[in-house]
Amino acid sequence: MNTLKQKLNEGKFVRVIEAHDGLTAKMVDQAHSLKTNKQFDALWSSSLCDSLINGRPDMEVLSMDRRIAIINELRENSKKPIIVDMDSGGRLEQLFYKLKQLNEINIEAIVLEDKIGTKRNSLFGEKNPQQQDTIEHFSKKITFIQENKNSDLMLFARIESLTLGAGKYDALKRAKAYINAGADGILVHNANDSVEDLYYVIKKIKDYKDVPIIVVPTAFSFVTEKELEQAGVSIVIYANQLIRSAIEPIAATLNSILDHGRAFEANKNLISIKEVLNFIDEPPI
Repeated sequence: MNTLKQKLNEGKFVRVIEAHDGLTAKMVDQAHSLKTNKQFDALWSSSLCDSLINGRPDMEVLSMDRRIAIINELRENSKKPIIVDMDSGGRLEQLFYKLKQLNEINIEAIVLEDKIGTKRNSLFGEKNPQQQDTIEHFSKKITFIQENKNSDLMLFARIESLTLGAGKYDALKRAKAYINAGADGILVHNANDSVEDLYYVIKKIKDYKDVPIIVVPTAFSFVTEKELEQAGVSIVIYANQLIRSAIEPIAATLNSILDHGRAFEANKNLISIKEVLNFIDEPPI
């Protein structure tokens, strides 16, 4: 059973965060706020984060086999549903084999973005030289996926109009076309801290058809989940926060050891070895 689909059908707000290896997946699984009683509902398998941990540019150069291996690590260490970032998916023949691999491991949802050509990250904004796919061609991709995916797999179409300067009316036109082509939900991507156009598009989509709306608030992190839910958002994806939170502390530890010729001064920034061992699952022997 697709528990992600079940949550959405029940009208529940879904909170998703990236995990890029077994440890982060396990930590997300254990995360629970005593203050709010909140937990994360699903994992985001990010092409950016997977590329970063493998020392590769975020340009769809990481093989699908490697991405599947990382997804399997997440699955082994977490019981939560997984949403996979598929970038553009490539050409239809490439998309067919990627989809075949994802069908085999029973992923709950995928996100496909309407860009073409050599990928660059959307957070470059309007300076991004990447082009948007035509509505007709991307709609064909959506229909192709629906005809070849597992019945439980959800497809969310990601619209890049607001990141590439095409504007809110283009985003809305695309949303309607993608829904008609068979998209199970719409991710409206926004790469700046203004949410006025984003909210406009969300409202108009909801007026057209009540499908799940997904946002990635990297550029507008000041907006609360309550505000997003009130605006009509069904799923919020914290797409890169865990990997970003790890980089500076690691750099500080490296510099401390180099500066002092020992690890003692870095201890104040480290959890204890005993705490580390708590994350290791011992076999029941």
